[in-house]
Amino acid sequence: MVGAAGAAIGGRISLCRNRGSRRSYNITQALLLRLKQAGAIGLRPTKVRKAVTAGSLLQEVEREQVEFNLEHQPNRLPMHPIPWYLAALGAALSWGIHYPLVEHALRRISLVSVLLLTAVPIALLAALFHEQIGADIRTVAGLGWRDKLPILTLMLTSLAGTVLLFTAIGARNAAMAAVIEISYPLFVALFAWLLFRRVEVNASLVIGGLLVFSGVAIIILNNR
Repeated sequence: MVGAAGAAIGGRISLCRNRGSRRSYNITQALLLRLKQAGAIGLRPTKVRKAVTAGSLLQEVEREQVEFNLEHQPNRLPMHPIPWYLAALGAALSWGIHYPLVEHALRRISLVSVLLLTAVPIALLAALFHEQIGADIRTVAGLGWRDKLPILTLMLTSLAGTVLLFTAIGARNAAMAAVIEISYPLFVALFAWLLFRRVEVNASLVIGGLLVFSGVAIIILNNR
């Protein structure tokens, strides 16, 4: 069924690209519905009308296929194995252990060597999950630059954040650097809106953020 529907839609794509008619839209919508029911694609009907009108159905189908594959890859690691608040507390505990270890290491070896040490687990994961990584590379390659660029920028933000944090730890100490760095949730809210227009702010976050910034200001003023 998937093969037949796929062949049929292939013939209709050129039709819809040349004609933005209601009839072409209805035919294509029916074919996409068959593909969706067969589990082959996740394109939503409202997007079909928009794509047909704009004459870009093929690109829209390909983009939606990438998103559908992302959500249905059988080998993908589970995203929510434990409650989010336990994961967050676990992350806090891990970083609480990590920062003093980084300070200890920076007193004895170079910043570059510490960075390489922290990258070893990532290299091991790359070897263990090479098939998943290969699939993800193909997925990113199939995205448009609007979706691709934020993903690739992770390399720069991760490196910059780590280098600056380790520099602060080495120049002062782990406790001071950690307390100041904890102000980052407010920047998360800011850039979530600037980059993706996502509003992730509520009253408790604003109040907590003001308290955090007040504490950061007091620490900086008294420890410069």
